[in-house]
Amino acid sequence: MDKVYNPKDLIVNIAGRIVTGFVKDNFITIEPMTKEQIASQVGINGETNVSVNYDDRHKITVNLMGDSPMNSFLDGLSKAKGVPFPMMLQDKSGGKIGGATQCYVLERPTLQNGQEWKDQTWVLLATNFVGAFVG
Repeated sequence: MDKVYNPKDLIVNIAGRIVTGFVKDNFITIEPMTKEQIASQVGINGETNVSVNYDDRHKITVNLMGDSPMNSFLDGLSKAKGVPFPMMLQDKSGGKIGGATQCYVLERPTLQNGQEWKDQTWVLLATNFVGAFVG
């Protein structure tokens, strides 16, 4: 357990482009759409059954600084409605790897103007995300 985490070692690639311009903290979140790995039922007399969940869909939230060039790139992907794109992440410090070949822009950011740049939050839907903890 002597590993040192370095956020610069996390590489995120969306549709062939390395993501730059992340916010300082909580810059990417990957959340399963269905967190339960199994489902179960119980009948009136106490009989039970169990079924396996094969839902590999994940919501991937990407938080970018307002002036990140990735905002324009993701905006272009969002306008190609229904056209899937790949995404991949790799933590060179060890810890996490994963990716999906079928991603879509699920939610676009709210556009805001003010005295300073406003962070932009993009939410992607990965229909076939596979990830693992390594090292």
